Amino acid sequence: MKNYLFVCSMGWSRSPAAESAARKIAYEKKKKILTEHLGLYSGAKISEDRISTFDKIFVMDKEMMRILREEYHYKKPIINLSVKDIYDMDDSGLSRIMENKLRKHI
Repeated sequence: MKNYLFVCSMGWSRSPAAESAARKIAYEKKKKILTEHLGLYSGAKISEDRISTFDKIFVMDKEMMRILREEYHYKKPIINLSVKDIYDMDDSGLSRIMENKLRKHI
């Protein structure tokens, strides 16, 4: 079972949408996964040890990738989904974008 983390700025729209899309894709493909999401700038704290437990991390931009590599020393794969912070959580367009971007990774 793979363990994935989805990271956006505040943890309000993009990372929850990505997490939901990943779960949907995994269900369709009959794969079992564990997922969590995190807002990197939300004030939520996560330790370097905890970060290291994820098999793969999905981020929304290159800066998030840099922070995870440099500040958290994460060595496993990080996938930059390149999704701008312009969507609300309930935006159906965001759900479609996330599904399209994640399908090959789940």
